[in-house]
Amino acid sequence: MQVNYDLLRYLLLKIEDAERLPLWSRYFVTDEYTEKDISFHLELLRDNNFIKSSSFHAIGSPSQVTVKRMTMHGHNFLESIRDDIKWEKVSEKINAYSGSISLELIKSFATAPDKAGVGK
Repeated sequence: MQVNYDLLRYLLLKIEDAERLPLWSRYFVTDEYTEKDISFHLELLRDNNFIKSSSFHAIGSPSQVTVKRMTMHGHNFLESIRDDIKWEKVSEKINAYSGSISLELIKSFATAPDKAGVGK
């Protein structure tokens, strides 16, 4: 499965906006994102220490991920990509980049001022 950076951002925004925790992976499902997509990306956020969560794996079905909370690292990352206009500019940089890209590099795109105004 490929990483969808828009989905990662969507998940962080939804977690931050939640009035109660924990949240289960099905909470995030939309017409655009399946539970399988959601679970995979929540696990990526956990792998990168952006959230605290647990997973349950049943044979033949997508992982069930329970989000307990967002970490300070997650809050800091989200703050760097929260603004829609900034995110659009960062997304253009991500799409122009060939190969895999780290979330730290994305954060640097968002926080480093450049000619295009990203980071301002």
